[in-house]
Amino acid sequence: MGLYNDQGRVLISPSRLRAWRDCELRWHAVYVEGREIVPTPSMAFGKAMHSALEAFHKGRWLGRPVPLDGLEGIFDETLRHEAEAGDLDLGSQQATFEKAARGLLGAYLERFATEEVAGAELHLSAPLTDTSGQDLGADLVGILDLVADGRVIDLKTAARASDAFSVTLAHQVQLEA
Repeated sequence: MGLYNDQGRVLISPSRLRAWRDCELRWHAVYVEGREIVPTPSMAFGKAMHSALEAFHKGRWLGRPVPLDGLEGIFDETLRHEAEAGDLDLGSQQATFEKAARGLLGAYLERFATEEVAGAELHLSAPLTDTSGQDLGADLVGILDLVADGRVIDLKTAARASDAFSVTLAHQVQLEA
C-alpha cells in the first residue's frame, strides 16, 4: 500500500503511526522509499500463525470451517513461502516452529471454536477530520482481524512484547478508527 490512494488522499494506519513514533527514519525508508523490511525467522513464524488463524476465522465466518490439519497445512505453506521470500534459512528452527504451531493452533481451536464470528479480515477506511468536521485530506485505513461474540479482536503474533503505552496507543487508534 502506497502513501496515497487513487484520489491523492494520504493513507494512515495504526501500524504506520506506530512506525513513525518508533523511528521516523525507518518509517521514511519503508513507506516513502519503499525499502523492504529484512525478515527474521520470528517474523516468518508470526505471519504463518496469522495466516492460519485468519483462515480459521474466515472459514467459520463464511460457513466453511477449516479443520486443524488444514490450518497446519496453511501454517507450513506460509512459513515456507516467507522463508523463501526472505531468503531465510530456518534450519532446525523449522521443526521447532511447526511443533509450536501445532500446539498453539490446537489450543486456540479448543478455546475459541464455539465463538460466533461476525466478521474476519474486514478492510476499513474512514476520512480523518478535525474537531469541527473539516476533512484533513487523509484516510485512516486498517483491517479488523476478527469480530466475534460482540468484540473486536486484534490478533497479535509478535516475537516481542510491547510496552503498555505502545499497546494502549495502538489499540486506542485502532478502536477509534
